[in-house]
Amino acid sequence: MAKRYDRLLLETLLGVNLEGKQLRLTPRLPATWSTFTVHYRYRQTPYHIRVTRLPGAPPGASQLSLDGQALTGNMLPLLDDHRDHVVEMQVS
Repeated sequence: MAKRYDRLLLETLLGVNLEGKQLRLTPRLPATWSTFTVHYRYRQTPYHIRVTRLPGAPPGASQLSLDGQALTGNMLPLLDDHRDHVVEMQVS
């Protein structure tokens, strides 16, 4: 039962949803949160995802990067390359 609650929190509150070989990131930060970090494992590959609030940004604005490279949209491609990956997302 605990795994269902973990999944509920991961998908609903934190907005991390697996779709095939990608993660859709649609975080919903509570008003009192400025940031959070999720350590997500895709097969044998860890992804360290940090989501930070962009102060003063228009509603719906976001920026996403994987290992320092900017991505468009909110889809994170996943590889099982056994290397640690750093994901940064900034949201309004």
